[in-house]
Amino acid sequence: MAVGNNPSAATATTSVHEALDKMPRFLRSRGDCSPHPESTRLVQSGRGHRKCEHSAHDEKGEIVMPFWRIHHPVEAYTDQDKEDFAKAITARYAAEMPAFYCDVFFYEVEKRNAFRGGEAVDNFVRLQVEHIARAIDGKVMQEFIMDMLTETIRPWLDGRGHDWEMSIGEMPAELWRVDGLTPPPFRSPAEKRWMKDNKSSPYDWTETVGLNADGQIVGLVDPRG
Repeated sequence: MAVGNNPSAATATTSVHEALDKMPRFLRSRGDCSPHPESTRLVQSGRGHRKCEHSAHDEKGEIVMPFWRIHHPVEAYTDQDKEDFAKAITARYAAEMPAFYCDVFFYEVEKRNAFRGGEAVDNFVRLQVEHIARAIDGKVMQEFIMDMLTETIRPWLDGRGHDWEMSIGEMPAELWRVDGLTPPPFRSPAEKRWMKDNKSSPYDWTETVGLNADGQIVGLVDPRG
């Protein structure tokens, strides 16, 4: 789609520039990609709207939808422990996404159902974390995330006689829905409303100027044409 003589495209390009100027530096494109028509093009996306692509590599926002499963011995945690544990985990994510994206489930496991190294155990906590939406790119970022989360959960593990293990898996955003809705783009007006309300709600294309899973600007043109 050429930008030159198309009023809608020109308006969209202007919106691209305005969005880029307002973005935090770490979310802007790297390299020599400047917000000018010659370095920006509009392409049709698979979801019926157009997105902005840049000639330089795009830097991804490191944002995720966390689902924590905590398998623990019977009576290892009181109800208050679980609530405090879940709130501490959620707080690590809630500054950059709706708090209700963070799910924390606790599972009590009897000794007869828990084996480590082939031996029944009653002092082992296994934490499985699933991140959806953006991949955690790069060794440094991966180590930072692991260290940050490890320090967050230590108060409920160290000093209580528990051996423990944690792992993080990643899934693509395309396989994620919330109450049947496709979550809005990162830092879009719709996502900010979801954060404020702490619940999902329908939204339209006018609220979707944000970032997709590749760190590209999306939602700039009315999908109705």
